[in-house]
Amino acid sequence: MNNYPKIKDSHLVSKKGLAYVKAVFENNKCIFNEIHQENDFGIDAIVEFSKDGFVTGKNIAVQVKSGNSYYNEKKGECFFEVGSHYEYWKNYSLPVYGIVYIPKLDKAYWVDIKFYLKNLDKRPEIINFQIINTLNFNEFSNENFEKIFKKFVIKEVPEFNLEEAKELFKSDNYILNHYGAISLFKTNYQNIETWELFIDHIKQKPEELISGEVVYYLAHIEGHTDIFYKTDVEKIPRTKIYKLLECYSEPEVLKLLNIIDEENSLHRGSIGQCIEAVIRAIPNYKNYLKNIMENIDYSEIVRQHALMIWAKNSNKDDILLYLPLVKNSFEDTYMVDYIIETVEENDEFGID
Repeated sequence: MNNYPKIKDSHLVSKKGLAYVKAVFENNKCIFNEIHQENDFGIDAIVEFSKDGFVTGKNIAVQVKSGNSYYNEKKGECFFEVGSHYEYWKNYSLPVYGIVYIPKLDKAYWVDIKFYLKNLDKRPEIINFQIINTLNFNEFSNENFEKIFKKFVIKEVPEFNLEEAKELFKSDNYILNHYGAISLFKTNYQNIETWELFIDHIKQKPEELISGEVVYYLAHIEGHTDIFYKTDVEKIPRTKIYKLLECYSEPEVLKLLNIIDEENSLHRGSIGQCIEAVIRAIPNYKNYLKNIMENIDYSEIVRQHALMIWAKNSNKDDILLYLPLVKNSFEDTYMVDYIIETVEENDEFGID
């Protein structure tokens, strides 16, 4: 009997993992096109999604890893080697998802491989990703497939209730925070708790961790020319939000000004455009801007941005009276001179 070929445990585990993944896809009416081993160069299957019983033409590539050796229980993470697949996965024509099946848990977890690789500065030897316990966000299961995984893949907003969205938004995990913010705004914009969370986010987070999405959503309070409302604008609780914004003062205005990038400044389509809208919603914002302009301890570019926002939202008389008084505090007086010249000719100062 020992002369017969032996069945390798790794082969059985690999088949079990692939079967588990295939079953989840097919239970959710996807077409699972397995790539046979001789043609497997880092992709195990091409999967097509369906909707209402019809194929959609939306496909993803899937790499399945099976085994307890891909799971670090102490760290609560899954991992697998990149090997020779780095360029292949990174440049693949379809989205590429890695799914790790853990036999001893009889569970699987997923990671967006292309997104993971895109956000690294150099080629990694290993892809390792946390098992996200919050709402079991990256568990690959029948329970989570329609609600989270499929929505994530086809870039639709997951349907979370208020408590779920709040839990996601409060996470330090970028992806969870991202989807929490989207869900809060898209489906809970009428609830003042949403705005409390957004306002507290700006107040509590260091500037390098402030979400651009939150800035964009807060810009809806005052609005700007490039905000196109998909929500019922009249149902945003503005009166209550303005009251909440009374907790902001010069430090918050300064923090927001520090986020504006120098190259795009306040121009249309920039985060600066949204930051200006947020600042305009803050009570007494013009006084805070003037304090920042006059403080030579702050960086020149921050003071210049404070100057531009103040001038855009001030009348001609105030501009011509005030700016000559602060002109000499700037190292580069070009912007002050330009604003004065512009309002003398046009009665106002604007930025396209």
